Amino acid sequence: MITGLTIVAILTSAVLSYFVIPPLYETKAVLMVTQQRDEKAPAGNREQDIQDVINTVSRLPLMTVNTYVAQLTTPALLQRVINKLGLDPQSYTPAGLANLITVKAIKDTNLIEIYVRNTDPQLAARIANTLRDEFLQFITENNQQQMAKAVEFLQQQKQKVDADLAKAAAALKEFNAKPNGVELLEKQNAKRMEDLALYQSQLQLAGVETEQLRAAKASLEARLAQTPPKVTVKQPLLTAGKEEVAAGPVGEVETVNPVYTRLQEDIAAKDAALADKEAQISGLKQVIAQLQKDLEGLQADLTAKKTEQDRLQRQVKQLEEASSLLAQKITETSIASSINLGGTALVPVGAAMVPTAPVKPNKRLNMAVAGVLGLMIAVFLAFLLEYLDNTVKDPEQLESLLGLPVLGTVPQMTRKRRR
Repeated sequence: MITGLTIVAILTSAVLSYFVIPPLYETKAVLMVTQQRDEKAPAGNREQDIQDVINTVSRLPLMTVNTYVAQLTTPALLQRVINKLGLDPQSYTPAGLANLITVKAIKDTNLIEIYVRNTDPQLAARIANTLRDEFLQFITENNQQQMAKAVEFLQQQKQKVDADLAKAAAALKEFNAKPNGVELLEKQNAKRMEDLALYQSQLQLAGVETEQLRAAKASLEARLAQTPPKVTVKQPLLTAGKEEVAAGPVGEVETVNPVYTRLQEDIAAKDAALADKEAQISGLKQVIAQLQKDLEGLQADLTAKKTEQDRLQRQVKQLEEASSLLAQKITETSIASSINLGGTALVPVGAAMVPTAPVKPNKRLNMAVAGVLGLMIAVFLAFLLEYLDNTVKDPEQLESLLGLPVLGTVPQMTRKRRR
């Protein structure tokens, strides 16, 4: 029984493998990814953020090997393959076709393998090669669509930036045309600073001259203190009726000391000069104080207007740079839209060949598995039947069951012996 069941299982498997199960053929197409890039982290400042946004919109799509693998079995792409080959839509749907296709990325390489299985070897090769070609075209079309949208978006943004730039330039021009503008205030401030420096220099010079006058006055006063106001001089005596006697008696007469008088005059001159210098210093101080006050107000006004001018100039500069960057990116994106991304990012390495031998069913393997399973089932049934069998097989078993000796046995008679 065991041998019989095993043989039956093997024969059944052979019949199914050779005559019932249709042969399944497998072919393979290979693609190589040549364009892979990684994204960089943004710098963080405002100008860099704007540039990053523009670059994100205008750059070519960044796709890895795994991205391509996932896209190869999308329903839209598989529907294109069905339409391209003219397959029966009732027999072939994107979901059904996806079950016949296996896409793998070879580890540590840029290669993608496209496996297609079908009962028709020629159709399997056609599906694999058509899927490869349609995928390359699909990538190129998607790139062109994305770049076209990017160009349109960048052009809209440039129009907005140019409008803002015109407003900012007009605001700057209007600001510079106002009276008491930054340029005039800078000139006035420079003139005030120059005048202030001149008056401060004059004040310092007047102070030095004042100190010199005070020192000279102090020296004169010291000399005056040591000089007697009067001196005694000898001169001829006058007699009545005569104006002068040439040779007569001589007397001593006190008179004003001319040196003392001259020192007093010099001191008075120094006092007058000191008064003039002090008046000059007082006037200079008033002028300097007024100039400093005017400068404070002028510098405050200049600082406010300079700040506003810098803001307007910075805004115009930023908008000019943004407009220039957008114009550059529009040109680059227009060029990128004409690139055949499918032919540059992916390279067909090997076309799918028409398979000559089926991969399924594996007749020898199926028969071997059927033989093993048949043997296991047969052994299991043999043990099961032996376990369920309750008949007596020999005299010894009967004596054991009944506890009585066997007196004799009657042999089984076949029909041949009965005759």
